[in-house]
Amino acid sequence: MAEHMLRTILGMDGLCVTDLQTQYKLRGGRRRAVIFDAYARDSRGNEYDIEMQNRPDGASPERARYYSATLTASMLKPGEPYKKLRSSYVIFLCGADPYRMRLPLYHVGRTIIESGKDFDDGDHIVYFNCGYRGDDDLGNLAHDLTTADVKEIRNPLMRDSVLSVKGTPEGRKTMSDKLEAYFREMYKDDIEAVRQETRRETRRVTRRETRRETRRETRMEIARNMAACGLSPEIIKSTTGLSDEQMAMLMSGGPSQE
Repeated sequence: MAEHMLRTILGMDGLCVTDLQTQYKLRGGRRRAVIFDAYARDSRGNEYDIEMQNRPDGASPERARYYSATLTASMLKPGEPYKKLRSSYVIFLCGADPYRMRLPLYHVGRTIIESGKDFDDGDHIVYFNCGYRGDDDLGNLAHDLTTADVKEIRNPLMRDSVLSVKGTPEGRKTMSDKLEAYFREMYKDDIEAVRQETRRETRRVTRRETRRETRRETRMEIARNMAACGLSPEIIKSTTGLSDEQMAMLMSGGPSQE
């Protein structure tokens, strides 16, 4: 399935995937590590990172740059010459058109500014618009990647692959786990935003409760001082705004309550 996807997006009919791993982690030493949604290597040694992104900011130029640099930096062992570097591809599968030009693909590469010619360093960043619905191979792939009904998948290899996985209890569990991981990845920014908002709201509630408790204790302290000076309960209540229950507790010498 990954091989079909790469062949279609990159237009490389002869591409053969020899290694495929999901949630592939590359440690960055003292730098920030990255986790690729799907990592692949082909028979020529070229390496691929496939990222599923539902939010535009999840496929930002900065992220693309960092993922591309990390993928390239992992290719060579200490002492190996730079000429041994193979091509690298960072591919973002975007839920919506990332640049709103109604195109299926957006290729990003370095150029020599003065001449406009390709720098041809083997570094590639590609955005695939999964919202594209053209009557071609890219449109069919976009449809197959986004349809919720397996029977609606147009490519027979992709359809049979998914159906074979879902045909057994073990396969259904595997598919369920993969779908859960897929949607967690697709909506991870939204999930994190909800978590952060929940934390902020908790802090706001805590601060409000703290301020309310402080004000209550302040009113009670004022009321106790007024009572010690011999002022009447009516004056104390009208001045401090204490409730009848709080006034009763104050006059009985018991603990204050909200």
